[in-house]
Amino acid sequence: MKRCLLCLLLIALVAGFVACKRVYFRKTMEVNCIKVFTNVYETNINGDLTAREIDPGFVGEKSVKISVIFHSKAELVSAVLTYWGAGERAGEQTIEKTFNQVLDPPEGGVIRPIFFTLPGSEHYGLCEGLYFTFAINYKNSDDEPGLFVSQAHLIMSTKRMVSGNQIEQANCPEPPGPSE
Repeated sequence: MKRCLLCLLLIALVAGFVACKRVYFRKTMEVNCIKVFTNVYETNINGDLTAREIDPGFVGEKSVKISVIFHSKAELVSAVLTYWGAGERAGEQTIEKTFNQVLDPPEGGVIRPIFFTLPGSEHYGLCEGLYFTFAINYKNSDDEPGLFVSQAHLIMSTKRMVSGNQIEQANCPEPPGPSE
């Protein structure tokens, strides 16, 4: 069973990690989509540094985009993302973003994307897992506080570019779980 789960995870990483299961929370908001990607920085012809999003299975700096849909008037207070290396829970790091933004969506809701870049994630090599969780703090139209907390998500680089634009693919063992 665990081996099948790992196979599915690796397939998701190869295809690009996008989890788009809708999670409703108190009918005010839902987490619509979680996308993880690797950032590649290139210098354009003007000499400016530009970023490009590629498959999260590649070694490199990781970013997470969380798409939240608000269905009724609410205040997006803040979002927190915590991440740690597999087997290194004691070394977790946290990024907090404060918004205090009132959203009054039309019928059908409004999507509010939230982006996080994980500092130090570029130092993780092949088969070195990285877990993250996030929380969304908001107030509904009655000023009642709401909090959505995600489960742990795994990011694991399984490939890297080598000389001659060749891709090295790794067959990674199962990493330690998120609580370790």
